[in-house]
Amino acid sequence: MSGPNESGHRANGARQKPNQSQQADSANDDGDRKALATMRARAALCGCTLHEMAIGEYMVARWNYSKAVPCLRAVGDLLRRIGGC
Repeated sequence: MSGPNESGHRANGARQKPNQSQQADSANDDGDRKALATMRARAALCGCTLHEMAIGEYMVARWNYSKAVPCLRAVGDLLRRIGGC
């Protein structure tokens, strides 16, 4: 039996099954994307936009004002303060 090559396929062409840690990472990624989509929807209901920045922070903008926020929990807190959402 041979191990997978760089593309994740075995020498016989069969796709290698991801291990548990890879599956857990995928589940976390899906949860993160859902949380971000939920926060974007909440921001839209408050009249704001939410942007994910490359440095891992988030930018909440409304009219010509914007604020950098470190995490999604802080985004939720900010949205509650400014719009009651």
